[in-house]
Amino acid sequence: MNLKKFLFFFLCCFFVLPIFAKTCLPDGIKITRQSQLDSFLIQYPNCNHILGNVEISGKNTINNLTPFSKIDSISGSLNIVKNDQLLTLSGLQNLAFVGNFLSIGSNNRISHLDELNKLSVVKGTLTISNNRRLQHVRGLQNLRSVSDIRFFGNFSLTSTDGFQGLSEIGGIIIDAGHSRLSNLIGFQNIKTIGMLRINDCSALKNLTGLEQLEKADQVIISKNAIENLDALKNLKAIERDLEIIENKNLTSLIGLENVIFKNITNIKILRYPKLTDCAFENFCKVLKNKNLRVLFSMNGTSCRFNNEIIENCK
Repeated sequence: MNLKKFLFFFLCCFFVLPIFAKTCLPDGIKITRQSQLDSFLIQYPNCNHILGNVEISGKNTINNLTPFSKIDSISGSLNIVKNDQLLTLSGLQNLAFVGNFLSIGSNNRISHLDELNKLSVVKGTLTISNNRRLQHVRGLQNLRSVSDIRFFGNFSLTSTDGFQGLSEIGGIIIDAGHSRLSNLIGFQNIKTIGMLRINDCSALKNLTGLEQLEKADQVIISKNAIENLDALKNLKAIERDLEIIENKNLTSLIGLENVIFKNITNIKILRYPKLTDCAFENFCKVLKNKNLRVLFSMNGTSCRFNNEIIENCK
């Protein structure tokens, strides 16, 4: 073997091969037992980048994720669901990148997500659902990019504080099962959003945390305890849908008076017995446009139906 060939072989062995050795599991893995996790370090001692999808679902068998402590990126999805013995996400403290969706659901003993404090990119949807003891999500404070965020059924969650690194997002959906959620702090730096949907949060009295929001495609707010929309004062454009339905304590639409409904196709303002002033200039314009679906119904005097509002328009 001449010197050039020897040097090439030497470089491949000591530089190229270790680089490739850091990736593993191109076909992904489904983990249902703690013993599978414990053997991961033995089978893939140098791996820090999993190429495929990862599912961790062990019901009563998985109690820690520490064998994943070297993993900093997953090219596929990460699904952590139905792990009743899992107290924390310790083991994911170096995870920075998920190439598809990230789902954390039905882990009934997890109270926080602090171990995800290095996570910066989730290419798909982040879903946090049915984690009955989850109290906060502050561990996600370094998240800089995510397709959209969805919350469902986290009964102990009191705050969404933890998303200050986001300035735009495809959607925020907070649905039924958040009876202790009292504000939306954590979203205060978001200026552009696709869909904003807040539904059935019985302790949510205002939209504090959305003060910087300037543009949205859809805004759907229903069946909460919201008393005012003041936090939306900087919202300048809604492109598609606006639905404000059955937030029984709402007495005013102030906060929406500066919105331009340029391409909007649907507006519904329904079931507000205390709402008596709807004749804002922007609403008057869309009410007079017969090509748009606009419905005011079951509100207080002067806002009970479309024609009544038009009569009060200047």
